[in-house]
Amino acid sequence: MAAVGNARRYLRSLALVHQLRTALASRPVIEQAKGVQMAAHGVDADRAFKMLVERSQRENVKLYDVAHGFFTTINQA
Repeated sequence: MAAVGNARRYLRSLALVHQLRTALASRPVIEQAKGVQMAAHGVDADRAFKMLVERSQRENVKLYDVAHGFFTTINQA
């Protein structure tokens, strides 16, 4: 039974590592999108983040995808 418990803990640890790596990779994009929101709307960092989260929830899209969309749109213009 100890082997099963160890295997479960190992798999949970692998999943956590994956989640943390994903978060670290997406953070700069989200921070840049916050900066765009702050400049465009004259709001502080907290409000800019809230605006991104609200759009993410409204469109049922991950926050990273909303943030990344800012730069895709800018590059296409």
